[in-house]
Amino acid sequence: MKKFLKVFSFGIIVFIGYVLVGNILHLYLFPEQSVVEEAYPIVGDTMVNRFAKERYTVLKTDRETNGRYAEVELHLEPGGAIPEAHIHSNYDETFTVLKGALTLWMDGKEFYLRPGESHTVPKGTPHRPFNREDREFVGIVRVNPPAQWALFITQFHGFLTEKQEPRTNLEFFLQAMLVSSFYGDTYLASPPISVQKVLAFIIAPTSRLLGYKSWKLENSLKWRG
Repeated sequence: MKKFLKVFSFGIIVFIGYVLVGNILHLYLFPEQSVVEEAYPIVGDTMVNRFAKERYTVLKTDRETNGRYAEVELHLEPGGAIPEAHIHSNYDETFTVLKGALTLWMDGKEFYLRPGESHTVPKGTPHRPFNREDREFVGIVRVNPPAQWALFITQFHGFLTEKQEPRTNLEFFLQAMLVSSFYGDTYLASPPISVQKVLAFIIAPTSRLLGYKSWKLENSLKWRG
């Protein structure tokens, strides 16, 4: 028993040391570079995620709306869906159907939207849109206020499509833990945000060590025509 307690205590000390030293390196000694101007999305940037059968085109950023909202046109092929249920902690998100139909899962309920219909997801609400029809969905997605949403979707879809095959669950998780603290407004639907913040604090240094980045210039420029 004493030997076990010694090993356990040593493990706790090593873990605490890793967390403290890792975050000193990650946040203070070798922080991520600030996002350069060229990386911010501009009107016309089009993101394509073939794995999720989705396409975004930037219609307006906070620059065109004086910081009031940002807007994209979203296309979902039949069977397409946003990769994971998620939460935006700092802004509302409104989906408006132009063509086809959209199934919007929101906090355990489903809403079926037809052309001309809209639905707003209040900030802090878990949600995920799907296209369960046999025809393409086209709609407008608006977030208010814009925060860093347009930059986030530009960068995260760049990450998702960097390889010829879909990202593994582990790769997705490591990137999510890094970007959740960097952008500070998009989280997975579960576990609770408070738990994710703790996990991000613990895991982000490992993500950095493994070569993950919250943003890359090439992940913005690849979507620019």
